[in-house]
Amino acid sequence: MNTPAYLGFALEGAGRLYLRRFEERARKFAVEPMGCKTLLALAENEGITQHRLSQLTLLDPSTMGRILDRLEAKGLVERRRRPRDRRARSVVLTPEAAAILPSLRQAARDSLGETLGGMSTDEKLSAIEALQRALSLMIGDCASAR
Repeated sequence: MNTPAYLGFALEGAGRLYLRRFEERARKFAVEPMGCKTLLALAENEGITQHRLSQLTLLDPSTMGRILDRLEAKGLVERRRRPRDRRARSVVLTPEAAAILPSLRQAARDSLGETLGGMSTDEKLSAIEALQRALSLMIGDCASAR
């Protein structure tokens, strides 16, 4: 089935398979997959607000709050008051989280490599660029609809 109408379902299926492979590799960290996703996003955006982190990870703010509660209980993140806006909190990684990040990144790379294993480097780069563009456009649409 190569019709455009099927593409969304194919993307969802590929995402599910990727997540399954990642979960197998990430079990040793005792952090749920969405917690791993949050840590990886936070590593690239240290000190952002909880609200912005929920936008970047495509998770609703209440779900992000629960994920951060669990990560904070494990000693992997801290939420700190922002000097200029006491209502907002910055989210930062702890040294414990920094210590597992290289292994988390490797688990993500290995899982993606397995998921895209039959593709050439050019095909992988094209797929990544297309997905990033689609996400960017969709996130922009979601933000403008608010």
